[in-house]
Amino acid sequence: MSQRQIGTVFVAEGKLTALEADHVLRQDWTKVSRGPRRAESWAVNDMALVSDPADDPDAGPCFQSLPSSGHLPTWHAPRISDHMAREAKKTPKRAAAHASIRQTVLMNAMGRTLATFEAVRTALTDSRGAGDPSTTTQITGITGYIGFQTLIIALERGYRVRGAIRNEESIASLRNKSKLIAQSHADGALEFAIIPDFLKKGEISKHLHGITVVVHLASPLALHAEDYERDIIEPAVDMVQMILEAAAHSVSVQRVVVTSSCVTLIPFEWNFKPDSERLYTDINSSPTKPYNSPMEAYWASKALARMATRDFVKDEKPGFDIVSLLPSVVIGPDTRIAIDGKPGELTVEARGAVMASALDPSLKSVFPFVGVPVHVRDVARAHVDAVDRALVAGNREYILSSDTPDGVIWDRDTKAVARKHFPKQVQSKALPLEGTLETIEWRLDATEKEGAFGWRMTSFEDTMREMITQYLQLKDNIKSSTS
Repeated sequence: MSQRQIGTVFVAEGKLTALEADHVLRQDWTKVSRGPRRAESWAVNDMALVSDPADDPDAGPCFQSLPSSGHLPTWHAPRISDHMAREAKKTPKRAAAHASIRQTVLMNAMGRTLATFEAVRTALTDSRGAGDPSTTTQITGITGYIGFQTLIIALERGYRVRGAIRNEESIASLRNKSKLIAQSHADGALEFAIIPDFLKKGEISKHLHGITVVVHLASPLALHAEDYERDIIEPAVDMVQMILEAAAHSVSVQRVVVTSSCVTLIPFEWNFKPDSERLYTDINSSPTKPYNSPMEAYWASKALARMATRDFVKDEKPGFDIVSLLPSVVIGPDTRIAIDGKPGELTVEARGAVMASALDPSLKSVFPFVGVPVHVRDVARAHVDAVDRALVAGNREYILSSDTPDGVIWDRDTKAVARKHFPKQVQSKALPLEGTLETIEWRLDATEKEGAFGWRMTSFEDTMREMITQYLQLKDNIKSSTS
């Protein structure tokens, strides 16, 4: 049985951090990091991939004051080394699958708990461990909602990442949003490729040297375009083609992961006469012109980009394989928002529309939404899983959506989550439940994805609960700052 040897409480950078190392036989440790309105705790398995506790952003100062022989080597490191037998590696791999999964408690200004939630990996048989450090992954779109979380998960898994960004200013912004990003950049695990114009011929190729996998998340979305063909359709298709052509000229790229969309399964006009009984699995191969709105052009651009990807594989027969991921309506907490941010940073785009039912009519969408949600964390996780060619089969397309096949009814189910998990806030009108969002029912089949990836999507109930929790925390910040 393990023996407890260290129990330390200390203050680092204004945060009270409790540390407990259990290392006489196991050489592992746990930590709790507390701020004025947030407490985060990591269990033993959660810290499995920290190679040296002295480098941890919270507990590092404590370990630096102690002899390294007391905590090095860590429990995980020697058990995953190359000289260990395959069977002996199974336990540390299972532990690593839970790395960086933390429990978070959100509190108000008085220190009372608002909500507690975990970043849980709901697995069927999830044996995902550390990423292969020999795999260098280029990720586009890392300043975006999905791309940012994809970058975080890739770094947590131990992958080397080259983040493609448009300007120098994005580097400072990303570093300020995450300690992990800042530390990974300093350590060399993360580097940046500045590409001002992705559509300029040859620009992407300059930055693919040594890249094993390209994860392409960036996609143009012009909400106020004057020329839909020029501003929406052509950039979306051209960007995918540029990525694929650049990868084809690279000697190192083995896989390209492309973010497509579930909207490629149906024509835009389906929204006006939906078939809510049919189960949709194939591509809309003939988008109808002319496009009468930016949203209609966006749907068409996604379908045409997906078709261009298929045609590239068929015609060019590249030396790499392709994984296309088709997320539905992506929602969930936005991890880019600072803890002292504003609610309006969260309630934008699709997130605001789906939260309208819990809040007020000001967030109502002028257009109905298909009732097919997916947690942003699950979408990001699927992108990182797809980097592993031994895990996910290539030249395949996977639908990413929760609560399949029947989906959700936005008004009914959002209000139900609010009443179940936040009864006090509903009673006090912090969640007034006065808004609405019309639902178009849509049946999707995500069983192929679950079979290939080995885990289930987070339920809509948990996704909406996490999103409302973040909203209430941000709203409480405003009250505290004005009191």
